[in-house]
Amino acid sequence: MQKNRIWFILFIILLIINIIGTYIYLSINSTSQINEKDILIKQLKEELISIKSDYISNAKELKYLLEALLENSDELQAYLPEYKEINKDIFEEKLRQKIVKLDILISSMEEN
Repeated sequence: MQKNRIWFILFIILLIINIIGTYIYLSINSTSQINEKDILIKQLKEELISIKSDYISNAKELKYLLEALLENSDELQAYLPEYKEINKDIFEEKLRQKIVKLDILISSMEEN
């Protein structure tokens, strides 16, 4: 009877040690996964910031080009088939609208 009781107590102790070991292993593993995901999130945020700044600089360059084209709109209009038959004033107004849209886009993206 005593031997059975000792084996039962040893079994319970080993079971408890196994449960504690499994819990520690799982908690360490989940912590490392969380750290890996945090590192990935930081890298993606840096990429997003870089892409956003590139997008803003490209939009500024396009705005500058459109402003330069607006000054020479009568010469440019002859080379664009979709605007060939449109009045010069309407063409210039469309260019101004694109410039204003870009300006609004740039200012909204720079705020964020």
